[in-house]
Amino acid sequence: VSTQSTGGESSKIPVIETSPLRVCSGGKKYVKLNVGGSLFQTTLQTLVSSRHSQGSMLQRMFSGTVDVLTDEEGYVLIDRDGKHFGSILNYLRDGTIRIPTNKQDLYELLKEAQFYLLEDVIRQCQDVIDREASESRDHFLLES
Repeated sequence: VSTQSTGGESSKIPVIETSPLRVCSGGKKYVKLNVGGSLFQTTLQTLVSSRHSQGSMLQRMFSGTVDVLTDEEGYVLIDRDGKHFGSILNYLRDGTIRIPTNKQDLYELLKEAQFYLLEDVIRQCQDVIDREASESRDHFLLES
């Protein structure tokens, strides 16, 4: 921890100098994430190098394009609800995601995919929403 002067000698602000990256055995770098209070850990490769992360907000955050905030324990703070973040990490790892059948969860996942700029997940969610709307419309027409 160092201090940063704010102009007066008596008013110094502590600056925490931590890197969000850690090195685990085998030399892989991993990142600790705090997403809305939910804690996650993953490799840097998952966030920036997987073919599923290309163009995403996470790739931008961890390739230096977008600034990140860290807490005292080195967790990168992401001001989002962590409810669907595990699914998003799994998508980045293997390219598959379970699309929720519950409408509320589906719309929540869509919002998170939009924030993280995950075009394929956005498309999959939107396809389910469009299909359900079409089926609902068809059902209404059949009953009329």
